[in-house]
Amino acid sequence: MSGDTDYLAGLQGLTMPVHFIRAPRGLLNQVPALYSPQECDQWRSELPHVTFSEAADVNHYTITLTQRGADGVAGVMTELLANQPREVRA
Repeated sequence: MSGDTDYLAGLQGLTMPVHFIRAPRGLLNQVPALYSPQECDQWRSELPHVTFSEAADVNHYTITLTQRGADGVAGVMTELLANQPREVRA
């Protein structure tokens, strides 16, 4: 995901709900990260079907490759799944 306008256009083309979890630091642990808070704020107004959250104290890699990062992502997913309607099959 390059952070360019093609990514924004791709998100605009989706019709289902999307959850975007932002890492506050980039590939090399630098600030700003790939997606700045300002860019995400702009996207919030343009992408009503996207929910944004920020992972705490992680970078592009550690958001999924460390226990702390994975726990944070799992927490977001657990919350999302808990709020989904359940299908009942007979």
